[in-house]
Amino acid sequence: MISTSTWRFTRDGQSPSGFLSRNRASTDALSALYRWQVLAENRSFEVTLDEDQALEAALTTTIDDISAGSQLEALCSELGIKRGQIQNSSPCFGTSITPS
Repeated sequence: MISTSTWRFTRDGQSPSGFLSRNRASTDALSALYRWQVLAENRSFEVTLDEDQALEAALTTTIDDISAGSQLEALCSELGIKRGQIQNSSPCFGTSITPS
């Protein structure tokens, strides 16, 4: 079974790697998503909003992909990105936020 949910990625202001990054937050978020996608079969994403300071994307994976959340969290953390699930999307690996 496939699960899709929408996420917002922004710069983590508390992260040393985020502070030191010369990239836009959305560029680092895309890097994390591309790396996440190739770690397992049946993972994909579609960008729905791309701005300098934020990226929103619909992430799709299988329900039984139990490492999807932890792998995405580690990749985002490594690049100084925080993520939150946008409310009104299907529950899936993470924390819900209200879009701003």
